[in-house]
Amino acid sequence: MKKSVFGAIITSGILFLFFSCSNDQTVLSGGASYDHTLRIQFREQFDGVEWTEELEGDLLSQRKQLDEALFARRSLETAEGASVVQVPDSEWVHPSIAGFGSLDIGSMPTGLRQVVDSFCEGLLDLSRNKTKSGVYTTLASMMVPGRSYMLSIYLYDTSSYPAAQRFYLGAPFVQGTYWEVPVLFVGEAGSWTMAVHVVQQDEQWRVEQIRYGEFVYE
Repeated sequence: MKKSVFGAIITSGILFLFFSCSNDQTVLSGGASYDHTLRIQFREQFDGVEWTEELEGDLLSQRKQLDEALFARRSLETAEGASVVQVPDSEWVHPSIAGFGSLDIGSMPTGLRQVVDSFCEGLLDLSRNKTKSGVYTTLASMMVPGRSYMLSIYLYDTSSYPAAQRFYLGAPFVQGTYWEVPVLFVGEAGSWTMAVHVVQQDEQWRVEQIRYGEFVYE
């Protein structure tokens, strides 16, 4: 049981006075009767002290329980709130690759994305096995008529490139019906970039041109 500061001070003073008087009671007038009287006064003073438990009761334990309940409730509200917060699309931070740019392709029409994906999947396949003539024929059919020679030049220029394992599409640039989609091909030894230019002809998306960079070893 904890005592209040005030009670502790009074008790210490009375104890000091009591023992001081007890040690000198042989020289004080009154003898045993004085000692008895002093003990009675001490007991009256001691019994009159208001202890902390009487003044505050279970205040500390009650406050602890309230604090624990409050913190638990805030944590719950935070967890529940986080699960329903919706970030506007305009404020969404899209992933990006250093030196390449943003990977936000949300503005690409579905048909355009399917054509670019298929075209790059074919190039990825040829990067692993350059003798697949069937893949070359399919890629050539996806290009604007008369532009398939660019594919042959590309395969010749990149014949020494190590094989790629995957590719990433970057945020496209658009002007009217003309789209430029950046592509990053990545392999174990390094990477290279490409720009796939796509146009819409007769309601079909076709690759008009491809531009590519040197292989960058990492």
